[in-house]
Amino acid sequence: MTRLLLILVLALLAAPAVSLADTLTVNWAGGADYTTIGEAVTAARTGDTVLVAPGTYSGENNRNMVVSYDMTIMSEGGRRSVTIDAGGQARVFWFSDWCVNPVLSGFTIQNGDGGLSYGGGIVCYDSSPIISDCDIVACTATTHGGGLYCHPSAAPTLIDVTFTSCQADIGAGMAAFGATPSLTRVRFGGNVAVSRGGGLYCESAPGMVEITDCVFYGNQVVNMGTGGGGLFLYSSQANITGTTFAYNKGHLGSCIKLYGGSSPTIENCILAFGRIGCPIHRFDENESPTISRCVVYGNEAGDDLVGVFFDILYEDPRFCGMPTGDLTLCSNSSALPANNAWGVLMGAHGSGCGDCDSPVEGTTWGNIKSLYR
Repeated sequence: MTRLLLILVLALLAAPAVSLADTLTVNWAGGADYTTIGEAVTAARTGDTVLVAPGTYSGENNRNMVVSYDMTIMSEGGRRSVTIDAGGQARVFWFSDWCVNPVLSGFTIQNGDGGLSYGGGIVCYDSSPIISDCDIVACTATTHGGGLYCHPSAAPTLIDVTFTSCQADIGAGMAAFGATPSLTRVRFGGNVAVSRGGGLYCESAPGMVEITDCVFYGNQVVNMGTGGGGLFLYSSQANITGTTFAYNKGHLGSCIKLYGGSSPTIENCILAFGRIGCPIHRFDENESPTISRCVVYGNEAGDDLVGVFFDILYEDPRFCGMPTGDLTLCSNSSALPANNAWGVLMGAHGSGCGDCDSPVEGTTWGNIKSLYR
């Protein structure tokens, strides 16, 4: 019996240690493990959860936070409960190449600044975080990705995220270089780029960029020689499905600019009320999008399309409240499944009001920008 007990003890000692994931709590007011998010992120390891109590977090240990492990960083009450304010001093999060699939969920991230570089709000460097239920607001970068920058070989997944009032030279809301993002229910609103991609810019994506049920509203590119008020694809392929483009501004492509052989599939979308440019602009015939079952209407430079297109409705999509950013559909809209021959929903939103037409009179670019200040 003694010999058997000894064998069992030796076997237990030889067994590998079992690492249990921890939950590290954060509360700015005290009574938790930490009072700043940065301290908890530094202490956390793979599998751990950083759980943040409601409040506004600012100051030295709540910005320039480097995430080096596959941890989960989440708020207790969702994006409206926790604000991380970088105060224009630095970016907020850097997901390093030491982690693969970290999770960030339930935050408002605002006033991040990438300085003379990129990624004012978040940087994904060879990392593929899952980012959900987040608002990224008024973040800036001198070069790329005012709200979010991804490079290289990153494949971030964004679900229920908004980019509002962000600024950069390229990709004011988000810029991806050599990265392949997947976006679901992501809204780009009121972002301003100097040269390319008011909302989203993708270059040299190694795989297929997925854009599903997204909204590009009121974004713009300033330079007259470039474009992509909503989206700019450079040597990148994409599936764009169920997405609404409305009131974006760009000289060469108010909604979408294609370059370097980019030939996306665009289906069940709305491309409407673009400012200055045509809805889709391509550099030459090497860019040949396939466009089907879409509403195209009211673009200032006309509604002509490029590439291969069929089953197009050239009529008012009938938004319930476009001047206020309400892009749900009037009940008499042909973009609703019950009102078109294909039985599909076009655009990101369903019915939101009774019979009507898109209210556009009295709307100015200044009015739209003011919605995001």
